[in-house]
Amino acid sequence: LVILSKKIPGEIAALLGKGNDILIIRIYQRDSLGKFQRIAEGEKKIRFPVRDETIISYLVTSDCKGVYIISYNQIYYFGFTECKLKTPFGKESHMMHPRIKSVAMSKDGLSKLEMRTSSNNEEYICTFADTKKGSRYTVKKDSKSSYFTKGKVLLSDDGKIGVLVTEESLAQIWDLEHDIHLRDIHGSLFAVSSNGEMLISEENNSIHLWDIATGKFLKTLCHEKLTGIKNMDISKDGKTIIANSVNFVCSWNVS
Repeated sequence: LVILSKKIPGEIAALLGKGNDILIIRIYQRDSLGKFQRIAEGEKKIRFPVRDETIISYLVTSDCKGVYIISYNQIYYFGFTECKLKTPFGKESHMMHPRIKSVAMSKDGLSKLEMRTSSNNEEYICTFADTKKGSRYTVKKDSKSSYFTKGKVLLSDDGKIGVLVTEESLAQIWDLEHDIHLRDIHGSLFAVSSNGEMLISEENNSIHLWDIATGKFLKTLCHEKLTGIKNMDISKDGKTIIANSVNFVCSWNVS
């Protein structure tokens, strides 16, 4: 990965392997280009309709057939088979909150949890949209500037459980199906399981497991060489947790 990133400019945003078909996605911050590469097929480019788009994040679909590319102003979808860039949610107008901060999608791509901010970053709003039911509502709206430090949203695969990482070291867990705020959990990093049953949080170089339905603490995971955790995630089956620091990657079997 280091050699590739030096040879071809751009951040390597995701690396997914399936047999001999390896997918590398590179996100370019300076212009409108995003690239994906299948080793067997060669490199292809994604060109955006607006030249000054700035990509802030990406979401690879669970079936690895495409990627959602999020800019400050729009959400795009690029399918690897048809090689076409689409705007699945259309051009959404948000006069008061024009800048996208974070987006999370359900497995079927029909539900979306979104965090947006005002142009001066003085207020944020989180909305949930369910295309299947044709509904859209505001989950939370606030003007506390401290919420932007780690502003991020997470969503379970079925679109029923949402997590708003707002204040420093705080995640709010929501039952989006019934629009109910369940509870708050402290930590620096967070990840939610695909089935929406478990949340993991990181604090002081340790990973804590929580039962979302009851709020019960389940277990702590740690390793003496794992310090300064940069990222962590849960496997789709919920049996494996992985975390990485600068020099080490650790995994745990929690089945």
